[in-house]
Amino acid sequence: MSFINVESVIEKVKSPNKSVNEKREAVKLLSQSGSELAVDALVDLLPDFTLRLDIVHALGVLANPKSTKYLLATMFESDTKVKVEIVKALRRIGDNKCVGTLIQLFQVEDDEQVKSAIFILITDFGTFDEVYQIIPSCIQYPSAAVQMLALKYLSSKTDERVTSLLYPLMFSTDEKVRVSAAGILWRSEGALLLKRLNYLLIKTEDIHKQLCVINIFGALGLVQNVEPLMVTLVKSEEKEVKLACLESLKKIGDKRALGAIIQVIKTDDEDIKAKSIEALASFPEPKVTAALISSLKTTSDKIRAAAMGSLEKLITPADMANLKKYFGTPDDNIRLFICKAIAKIKFVDDEVTNFIKDSLRSENENVLFEALNAVTTLEAQNMLDLVMMHFRHQSENIRVCSIKTAGHFKDKKCIDIIVDCYKTDASNKVRATIIEILGESGDKKYMKAVEAALKDTDARVRANAVEALEKLGGEEIVELIYPLFQSDSNNRVKANAAKTLWKFGGIRMVGALETMLLKEKDKWQRASAAFALGEIGAIQVIRCLTQALGDSEDCVRGNAVKALGKTRAGEVISSIIPLLEDPSERVREDCVKALGAIGIPEILDPILKFLKQQNDPKLIEMVVEALMEPIDSRFLLTLSRALSDDLWIVKVVSARLLSKVGNDSTIPLLTELLSDGNVIIRNSAEEAIESIKRRIQKGEKSK
Repeated sequence: MSFINVESVIEKVKSPNKSVNEKREAVKLLSQSGSELAVDALVDLLPDFTLRLDIVHALGVLANPKSTKYLLATMFESDTKVKVEIVKALRRIGDNKCVGTLIQLFQVEDDEQVKSAIFILITDFGTFDEVYQIIPSCIQYPSAAVQMLALKYLSSKTDERVTSLLYPLMFSTDEKVRVSAAGILWRSEGALLLKRLNYLLIKTEDIHKQLCVINIFGALGLVQNVEPLMVTLVKSEEKEVKLACLESLKKIGDKRALGAIIQVIKTDDEDIKAKSIEALASFPEPKVTAALISSLKTTSDKIRAAAMGSLEKLITPADMANLKKYFGTPDDNIRLFICKAIAKIKFVDDEVTNFIKDSLRSENENVLFEALNAVTTLEAQNMLDLVMMHFRHQSENIRVCSIKTAGHFKDKKCIDIIVDCYKTDASNKVRATIIEILGESGDKKYMKAVEAALKDTDARVRANAVEALEKLGGEEIVELIYPLFQSDSNNRVKANAAKTLWKFGGIRMVGALETMLLKEKDKWQRASAAFALGEIGAIQVIRCLTQALGDSEDCVRGNAVKALGKTRAGEVISSIIPLLEDPSERVREDCVKALGAIGIPEILDPILKFLKQQNDPKLIEMVVEALMEPIDSRFLLTLSRALSDDLWIVKVVSARLLSKVGNDSTIPLLTELLSDGNVIIRNSAEEAIESIKRRIQKGEKSK
């Protein structure tokens, strides 16, 4: 750029009187000059360890081929961060004459990230013969990530030389490496590979190799592998081998394996028997379902759990005839499953009705619990008399379940009895459930009963009473609830009271909550007020919540931030941003979530800046979760630009978010990241590209 005085800037970089930050700014200016003089000066400055990272980046921006040999020479005596930056610079320069030196560098490099970055650059610049020079050492390198890079490269090649290199990888300790190597060999060798693996499976006494072959067969999912797996399953005396065979046969799902699996079920080993039963889930046949139902008779919890798990996947209305054979069984485990199965398939006839009625008289709490749930699912209101029998059951869970079941039907006869139960039941959970049911009934006749619950000793009951009154009453409930807002010691009760009072008491509630937020001495009361104002979420709450951001307690600041997010008002963004640097980790995370709740494009830059400042991988999931819902096409440009950010965390987050909103123009940008030295960046970019392509294809099909 002509307005940059290159000579003056160079002098500034070389001056011993300038600070490091001033020199870095000067280096950045030189990168924007486009001047060959700047390239020469920066090359001369490469020995400076303090500025080396900035200088390498600047040379990459300038992209002048004359700096290539100097960057390569510097590579041998730099730290990991600089080496990775040199690889990026070399890619921008695009001089493929450097492949020979890169191969040398690859051979001597020990750092996994640098080695990965160099490998990818060699594959970009070099011919297959050049890349092949490093394939053996890449495959032998003790890192699954580096080995996977080689396998991904070879997956699109057909050169026969790679075959002998890949066979050892099929016995790697890493499953991805094993399966990828086998997939490449399958495409190139086909039946020959299977023949070799079959022979190995039958003949070898090496358990590890056997397990690897079995795992590969399951991953390939080929029906050709079923017979050797069946033979091994039946003949092997090794428990680990049998379990692996069962897992692979389950994945393949070929009916020919049924006989072998059923034969193994007869074993005395509980783990093998349970695994066999799990494998049956891949075979949706009536005889399988019947066998699984029969296995419920076992006294083993593990086997019964496996049978139930398989049956839950297989059971259909067509299996009802088999189920009915067991309606008369005294075995509670079978009755328990039948109740769950009936509820799942929603099948009702006279026999089913009688079975459920009989189960409602069971002394087994688990059977009774599932029978009560089935009544609700089947909408079997004709069984309410039996349901009511359990309102005073000795088990708290049964009382709660029966009351919920009765409440589902809003039957007044039942609810009248439930009201009486409130007066005598000692369980807080039961009383809270009763008050919830009274609210859901919508019948004002129960307001007196709910009003009495406002004075209950249990906070959950009082909180439910407030919510119930909101559903049952109108403005007349304000006088009932206001005392709880003023004096109740429980935060949940106060929050529910405030929310309800806002609905019926109007704007005056904001003033009361504002006083509580800004003047109450107890921090939990202030925090509760902030939460309640967030539940209100109206524009009138913004002023006092903004003031509360300066509170000395992080619980108050955090609740105030979240409450501001619930207003979804763009004007609060500028107030929230400074708290991204709050000393409290909780408050910082609450800020991210609040900005995500607001969900407009202006939130993205401050969050990305926050990521840079924190540079903490643990934040990736939290940021992605906070932003994934609001992200739409409005964010596309900023996210696309962020893919070129220097910090890997920003790239990963941007790639993952682009998986939702990226388009055709985004794919080339993400493709560039597939050659990054950082495996997390590469994986995120790859997943994003696949997601974008699926969305595009789905959109085309729907037209």
